[in-house]
Amino acid sequence: MRLEGGLRHKGFLKKCNPGMPLISVITVVYNGEAHLEQTIQSVLCQSWSNLEYVIVDGGSTDGTLDIIRKYEDRIDHWISEPDNGIYDAMNKGLDLVSGDLIAFLNSGDWYNPSVLEKVAGEYLRKNDGDQVIAGKWTLLFEDLDLEIHVSPSLKFSLGIPISHPAMFVPRNVYEKFGKFDLQYRYGADFDMLVRFYLRGVRFHFIDTIILNYRTQGVSEKYFYDTGKDHSLIIRRNLPIRTYVLHKMVRLKYNVLMEITAMMKNILGERRTNSLTRKYYAVKKLYSRDWN
Repeated sequence: MRLEGGLRHKGFLKKCNPGMPLISVITVVYNGEAHLEQTIQSVLCQSWSNLEYVIVDGGSTDGTLDIIRKYEDRIDHWISEPDNGIYDAMNKGLDLVSGDLIAFLNSGDWYNPSVLEKVAGEYLRKNDGDQVIAGKWTLLFEDLDLEIHVSPSLKFSLGIPISHPAMFVPRNVYEKFGKFDLQYRYGADFDMLVRFYLRGVRFHFIDTIILNYRTQGVSEKYFYDTGKDHSLIIRRNLPIRTYVLHKMVRLKYNVLMEITAMMKNILGERRTNSLTRKYYAVKKLYSRDWN
């Protein structure tokens, strides 16, 4: 059964206006009551007024719908129904928005203040409807009490070098090159990024931290499966050198994860987390983009 609501059901429709681009933000959620409200508030508190906000829920069984309904007089449209995974839900979101620029903000992540106004300013300044705008993001390792700022790049050997929630895509780019490919259960966002790049879409990187990203999402929970998807996409689409470098990077992280697991068994979680924090602190010193 499909449930839905929001401002559109009361006759309020947002429009694209000259000099005032409409930014559409899509949040996909399933049983996300723990952090969804923080995500919603970070969108609704933005200083950019021409904003369209859509939430796609996968049929949550916790208190997610209660939180959505709490804000439905400020949410443009929300739906709740079963889906075939996160990328199926994201494709549904694309069908529901009409903005000049489209962004995804995952449930549990949140925007920094006034970032949409900065993105809109860049969009107007560049005056180019085919250019993707991407900014920095903060990785939050809550179990380690650690924050790391990451800059976007097009270094595909690293896996996904641009955080999808920190990327704002013109609607006509999606119209030209399609939606998320559901054959990739854990890497469809990476596939789309590669597709854009190979089709000649230009990227404009801005020196702004767009959002805060909790590291307990789908891609972290299914780290190895995500890596397999990324490797397959690179092998199918990019030069062999990029594929070899990617495999080396994945091997490094696989080894680090295995070492961390062994250390927790030997030293305990507290001491291992302390050593991990020190490792990341050193890494931040020599890697400007934390790549």
